[in-house]
Amino acid sequence: MAEKKRILIADDETSITDLFASVLVKCNYTVEKAFDGEECLQKARSAKFDLILLDVNMPKLDGYGVIKELKRMPHLKHTPVIFLTGYGTSPANIESGYLLGGAEYWTKPIAVQELEARVRAILRIGEAERKLREAQEVFISMIIHDLRSPLSGIVGFAEFLEEEKDKFEPQLVEMVDAIGSSAHL
Repeated sequence: MAEKKRILIADDETSITDLFASVLVKCNYTVEKAFDGEECLQKARSAKFDLILLDVNMPKLDGYGVIKELKRMPHLKHTPVIFLTGYGTSPANIESGYLLGGAEYWTKPIAVQELEARVRAILRIGEAERKLREAQEVFISMIIHDLRSPLSGIVGFAEFLEEEKDKFEPQLVEMVDAIGSSAHL
């Protein structure tokens, strides 16, 4: 059975946090709650989350300050962060949130069915992105391996020629030096 997805909800409005948590728990997600920016970061440091719902305006540290710290945490670097706002946020602030790594902005209040659908969609996208990153890492390691294999033969021959270059003509010594320096880049 697949492991339950973990969601962190950070919002200083208890009614919103409790409502979101109860809806998401019924959808079979594991949910943690934080009521200010510092508490959010404290919980984020000690656990891996699959999604973070983050209020823009919170006490102690706002959502923009929180996301800056979240994106510095290696275990949460790729975790989708959704900004929550209860009123019109200026386009400049919205753009700032996206530039800091926010995945979306959701306006509160949000209908229960819409919350469920949006969370499922974001988690599916996050899972697809994770699989893509893993495939990319495998591909890159294969390319590095495949490039090293023929190069190791060239490096070996270059080292052999380097040891024997006092027997060569000056023009050939230049070529051996060029091969050696190119092979060791």
